[in-house]
Amino acid sequence: MIEWEKELDLVKDFLRSSKLTGIAEISAATGVDSERIINFIKEGRLVLTTPISGVEFKCERCGNLILSGRFCSECAKNLSQELRDNISFESKSGSGMLSRDTIKKKHGSED
Repeated sequence: MIEWEKELDLVKDFLRSSKLTGIAEISAATGVDSERIINFIKEGRLVLTTPISGVEFKCERCGNLILSGRFCSECAKNLSQELRDNISFESKSGSGMLSRDTIKKKHGSED
């Protein structure tokens, strides 16, 4: 098991067995660095069911409060749709590059 996975398990076990406290208290009780705990939350590896005192996580797009990840559910949905639309547009329009052989065949010219 990778070190960060062990740390994540420690934090999860601690949160299951005790009331939510602040990040500093969780860090002190588990020995896991506060920044690592915050990264677990931002990466979505650790999902809070209620806010932790003294810590607010905001959606990077709209600023609404969230419990984990980088985006609220609405912004995540919109970003996914925008990405799908962009991929669809790019696949329809092609790369915009042709090889010299393709151009010759298309225009019937030879050097």
